[in-house]
Amino acid sequence: MHIPTPVRIARPQDEFGILNLCWLAHGERSERSLNKVKVQAMVRSCLTGQCGVIGIVEVASDVRAMVGLIVSSAWCSDDLELHDWLVFVRPDCRHLRYLTPLLAFAKQQSVRLNLPLWMGFIGDERTEAKARAYHRHLPKYGEFFRFDPHTQQVA
Repeated sequence: MHIPTPVRIARPQDEFGILNLCWLAHGERSERSLNKVKVQAMVRSCLTGQCGVIGIVEVASDVRAMVGLIVSSAWCSDDLELHDWLVFVRPDCRHLRYLTPLLAFAKQQSVRLNLPLWMGFIGDERTEAKARAYHRHLPKYGEFFRFDPHTQQVA
């Protein structure tokens, strides 16, 4: 029998566990430099409800996975939207399939806030598997492509 994994809205006292996940996520995908002050500001503004919300999977005071969502608008409009800024499951917990409840939480927040939800991922490892996982829960709406002048990868 599968027991559903609860995702709850993070509180200020969860900041340490959330920041640890942010540092781990950056370590796995470090195509950008890390500005810890900027990350802490983003986390704190979501934890206080100023700009978004963070959902976490926590087991016995151990934060294992998170989804960070921010309320924002597109460059061409004042219409508000909900965007993910990080979806991350700790490597030692990936076999526990926390992605599904995290995506369900994001959709619930979209309904709760009555805002369209935009989600995606950036990376060059396991992209097909990640795309299949997202596609099971969300309709596809475009793609991302990246060129790095330092590596000049060929398409």
